[in-house]
Formats: sequence, structure tokens, C-alpha cells
Amino acid sequence: WPNQSTMAVASGLDGRARAWRGLAATTGAAAHVRYGVFGDVHANLTALDAVLDALAKAGAQAYLCLGDIVGYGADAQACVARVRELDPLIVGGNHDWAVAGRLDLDWFNAPARAAVLWTRKVLAADEAKRKKSQAKKAASGKKPAAAKGEE
Repeated sequence: WPNQSTMAVASGLDGRARAWRGLAATTGAAAHVRYGVFGDVHANLTALDAVLDALAKAGAQAYLCLGDIVGYGADAQACVARVRELDPLIVGGNHDWAVAGRLDLDWFNAPARAAVLWTRKVLAADEAKRKKSQAKKAASGKKPAAAKGEE
């Protein structure tokens, strides 16, 4: 598991590591965090849930996603939502970058390219629905729930 010096490296990536180091400084004890590390989900919700259940049982306190949340499977929206709930550190995978339009599709074979294009449409529609729902809540005077990282 990461030790305090490993967390010092991670602190450049995310404020949570700084918070854990700050806890150690105020208590005089070394703060240790058990990270659940996962990746290559490829929009397979059943597999993602099984892995996250195992990581939770192993005592994961925070998560590191090594990318490819989306890809070939049919559950892109659900996988993205599930990972978002975890508020993990994320290293983008090639499928994630391609869906976001930040990686040229020439790097992908025909089935992978088709999956990327399909996932873009599905996630765009899902995001539009989420924003419409937030707008309705705002118009009704209710404060919309902020997505993780938007607080």
C-alpha cells in the first residue's frame, strides 16, 4: 500500500493526498490510505461492480482508476456514473481519450472505432439529459446536486 512518500508524489495530482498528509502532520501519526486500483472496465458494469465489491471488502478507502472506463461494452453511462460516485484519481485510457475526442480514431481497428463512435452518442445524450434535469431543478428553486468534483 502507498506510504507517505508515495502520497507526496500523488499530491501533485490531487488535493486528497495533501489532506491525508495534513492529517498525519496534525496527529503525529503516519496516515495510510488503502487504494483500490482498477482499470480496463470497457463499459462492463457487471465486472466493474464485482471488482469494486472485492476492493471494498479488502478495505479500499480511496480509488485509482487506470483508465478505459468506456470501450466495447453496452453499459457506458452506468459505468461512468458508478466511477464518478467513487471520486477516484483517474488516468485516462485510450478509449476514454478517443470518446472525449482527444485521440485520433486512426489508432483504432474497425470494431473499436465503431464502439468509440457509439459511446460518444450515448454519453452525449446522457449528459444532455443530466443538464436538462439540473436546469429544471434550478428553475424550480431547488439546488441541483453537484457532480463530484464540481462542488
